[in-house]
Amino acid sequence: MNPAGDEGRIITFDSAITGGTGEYEKARGSVHSETLFTTPKVVRRFTIHLV
Repeated sequence: MNPAGDEGRIITFDSAITGGTGEYEKARGSVHSETLFTTPKVVRRFTIHLV
């Protein structure tokens, strides 16, 4: 458990990205967010996993 008491969230997606090429290709993956601290400011870490 992290200091903020938040175990985090996982969001999955199935979308299109360009990868900087201008051509859209299929992308799948997940985004995980985790609250690290809530004082003095809320600090969250986001991890993006592409497959």
